[in-house]
Amino acid sequence: MPGRPYTITRRSFLDHGKRLNIHRVQRQEPVGQHRHEFFEIVVVLSGTGTHVTGTYRHHLQGGDIFVLNPRRTHGYEDCLSLNIINVLIRDDVLTRIGRSLGDLPGYHALFHLESSRWRQREYTSRLHLSPAELERVEEWVHRMEEEMRRGARAANLLQEACLAFIIDLLCRHYERQNAPTRQHPVPSTPHRLGHLLSWIEKNLDRPLKIIHLAEQSGMSSRTFYRVFRTALQVTPQAYLARARMQRATEMLTDASHPLSITEIALACGYGDSNYFTRCFRAATGQSPSAYRQQQGAARK
Repeated sequence: MPGRPYTITRRSFLDHGKRLNIHRVQRQEPVGQHRHEFFEIVVVLSGTGTHVTGTYRHHLQGGDIFVLNPRRTHGYEDCLSLNIINVLIRDDVLTRIGRSLGDLPGYHALFHLESSRWRQREYTSRLHLSPAELERVEEWVHRMEEEMRRGARAANLLQEACLAFIIDLLCRHYERQNAPTRQHPVPSTPHRLGHLLSWIEKNLDRPLKIIHLAEQSGMSSRTFYRVFRTALQVTPQAYLARARMQRATEMLTDASHPLSITEIALACGYGDSNYFTRCFRAATGQSPSAYRQQQGAARK
């Protein structure tokens, strides 16, 4: 479709502090390419159409489901009775859910890697749910809508729980659908990197190096570095540094299982507390102890 992509802002669908929103579209009309300031899970209930992203197009039908990150432009063409559900997700909500599901390879593949295949024109297999799986997703979406209408104090928590069920189902389905077979014994790049990112989540306490990551992904160091940077738009070293820092900030604010600064440094792979403190101060502008005190005061 002609015209420059436009941006749909958070304010359009996630205003007034909303963390999630459900946007049902009956008979989706053709729409030009656009991007969002939030993540989106698109569930195709029925009908057909063409999904457009960049210069790539792929056919849609009932049961199809795909994930769009905030950087991805997309639109629709050739819509015929196309009925869809858009689950709109604030990025901080996805981050919280990712803390629980981040050890599932499918999570990383779907939310961080899969759309890179569209850019590389390698997107040959969409995620397609069985009728029973689609019914379960619809049920969880309906529960989310009910909680939104009630507006109870625990609504946000219950909505996020339903969303976590949906994401867990998608991650496990992705794993089954993309697992190597006798006909296709070599896993796709997102599948391999998804397993690697899951492995990293479980081994952040180790002194990981490029050669370790390359071996884990079954590539040479040179190929791995190129593939990783292309897929994630960041170097492996920068990804590791960010993952360690994110894990450290979570542990510093975990009041249920408080650990010493040294214990956190070792658990996040920094080796010693002095090096951890230098890295933390460079990233946040304050020491780990000061950050912990600040977050504790904010919760009171």
